[in-house]
Amino acid sequence: MKKTIGNRKNWKDMIGVLIVASLSLLIARQMIDSTSSLWTKADSVQENSFTGKETGTNTLLAEPVPLEIAALLKERETVIDYVQETTAVYAIISHSGRSDYGELLVIFQKNKSGIWERSYENDFKELKPWKIEVADIDGDGISEILTAVYKTTHFDEEERNRMFIFNYIDGILTKKWTGSDIAGNWNDFIVGDLLPMKGDELIFTQETDGKLEKISIYYWFDFGFLLLADSESYSDIQSVNILKENRLELKVSTGEKTRVILTLKDNKIVEVTD
Repeated sequence: MKKTIGNRKNWKDMIGVLIVASLSLLIARQMIDSTSSLWTKADSVQENSFTGKETGTNTLLAEPVPLEIAALLKERETVIDYVQETTAVYAIISHSGRSDYGELLVIFQKNKSGIWERSYENDFKELKPWKIEVADIDGDGISEILTAVYKTTHFDEEERNRMFIFNYIDGILTKKWTGSDIAGNWNDFIVGDLLPMKGDELIFTQETDGKLEKISIYYWFDFGFLLLADSESYSDIQSVNILKENRLELKVSTGEKTRVILTLKDNKIVEVTD
């Protein structure tokens, strides 16, 4: 039996409408892609099998990148994470379309005229970097670049979060510390001047047994890090912030608690009421 499609003119009109709609959608998608490559910063939320946080990918959070830096990004580049000092911006950048890990470490600096320039880049694809911070961990007055990476090591075939630390001086990037293990299995870190001691402290959100997490604090000693103290376990640590000297704020979801204040006392991190 022969199928009938209806009036030929109406059919052509419908095809024309569909073509116009398709072209409009394609143009809109290209505009969105172009805009996001310039303006989005992908803050990674690392996954783990213990806390029920997402597994396999990191979460993309839209955050504005400084205009001067956005103008220096190349086509299809997305800033995964960045940290800014007065005359330098250190960034992890993806050019493959990934939103969880980057492939490049890129450093932007102001020249003598005060103009931002793309002054350095290094291929970090094999490291899978996802977070970057800058701090003076040894107290020598020179900032270090701290990068969270996701990889195996020569002595450990498990792919998991590691801490790689570099110095960048006079256009040269050098390794300061790329130890294979620190804080066991950890999901996030911050760095800052929490305690009245030389250098900034590294503060990790570390996995424990039974789908729990705790805070552990490390400090630089000689050629590596030593554990200073750790906390009790919590079911889910959402964020960690340094409030002031010897005061940490945790956002957690443990029973009715949503906010916990911690201090270091007698080599142990304990809760306080203030």
